[in-house]
Amino acid sequence: MAKTYVGSPGWRGTLRLYAAGERALEQSEAPAAQLAVEWQGNRHGHPSSYGLLAASLGDQHEETRFDFDFLEGARSFKALAGRAEIVELTLELPYRQVVVDHSREIGIPLVVTFAATGQQGSSQRVFEWLTAMLALGLHNGKWPTKKEEVWAMWDKSRPVDQRFVS
Repeated sequence: MAKTYVGSPGWRGTLRLYAAGERALEQSEAPAAQLAVEWQGNRHGHPSSYGLLAASLGDQHEETRFDFDFLEGARSFKALAGRAEIVELTLELPYRQVVVDHSREIGIPLVVTFAATGQQGSSQRVFEWLTAMLALGLHNGKWPTKKEEVWAMWDKSRPVDQRFVS
C-alpha cells in the first residue's frame, strides 16, 4: 500500500510513494518493476504544487520513453490534491520533454508507465523533481522507509535554490 509522508508545516508538502508494482491512482495495471511518486505542495493551485510520475528503469542505451496511453479528459479524485485541484491522468508534451531531458541529464533512462498533472498546479519544475526522485528510487531498487530518509531523498532531487519552494 502506498505510504504518505507529510512534511513540516509551512515549507514542505506531502509525498505519496508507491511501492514496486503498486498501481498509482486509477492506473489499470502496474509493471512489477515500477515505482511511483506523487507530490502535493502546501499551496494548492501554485505552479509547483502537484504531479505524479510512475516509471521503471529503462535500457541504459536508450532514451526515456513513455509506455502508457495519455488519457485526454480522464480525471482523478483519489489524488493527494483532492478536490482542490483538477487532476488529469495525462502528461502534456512540455512535461514529457522535461522528463526526457532531465533523465538524460542525470543519466538514468526511464520507462514512464503513468502520470498525472494538475490543471493549475503542475509545472516543468515539478516534473524535474519527480524525475530525479524516481531515478534515485529506481537506482536504489526501492523507496526508503524512514520519514527522514524520504525527505532527504526529496531534497537531494531538488536543486538547492528550489528546496524550500512548495
